[in-house]
Amino acid sequence: MTAGRYHIKIEQGADLLLDIDVKDSSSSAVDFSGYSAVRSKFKNFVTDSSSVLEANNSNSRLTFSSTTGRLSLNVPASVTTSLTEGEGVYDMEVVDGSGVVFRVLEGTFEISPEVTD
Repeated sequence: MTAGRYHIKIEQGADLLLDIDVKDSSSSAVDFSGYSAVRSKFKNFVTDSSSVLEANNSNSRLTFSSTTGRLSLNVPASVTTSLTEGEGVYDMEVVDGSGVVFRVLEGTFEISPEVTD
């Protein structure tokens, strides 16, 4: 599986809702049956030890559908409101039942400031 690239715009103080449909080389939905985890970190720089935002199936901000190949990023406004304006990099990975990690998406993000609060 080769990772796709996508730029994500995060609006401070607003819900971030993004569905990503993961497809294989023949444009069929990837079957995530048997996968144990999905995870993502957003950082200002790749080398940063801390992240701006973490999303995974443990905190329910990033989930996946076993048979449709859909990843759903859902970060509530209560979380985005505390993010600082800026930009950076992220990736999203899935982990199969054997612990093998596949990167499915990577790219850049920007956080735009909230004017109305």
